[in-house]
Amino acid sequence: PVLIVHGGADKLVGNDASRLFHDRISSVNKTLKIYPELYHEVFNEPERSLVLRDVEDWIESVLKAKSMFIPVYAFMTADLMAC
Repeated sequence: PVLIVHGGADKLVGNDASRLFHDRISSVNKTLKIYPELYHEVFNEPERSLVLRDVEDWIESVLKAKSMFIPVYAFMTADLMAC
């Protein structure tokens, strides 16, 4: 699972970079959250409680869906055993 948060008013890194990164991640479980009025350091903005709440909600949703995930080592072990 991947969560990307970005300030929409960020003047250092455009949110197009986060959009591109999000689009190129192979994971199907990915979330991009852009906060239009926030800047580069979304966790240090006056609205950080909103960002942290969103992150907490995202983590909780991932944990609730944990049965959907198969550990990578299970695939690696099966591949090694086939050799």
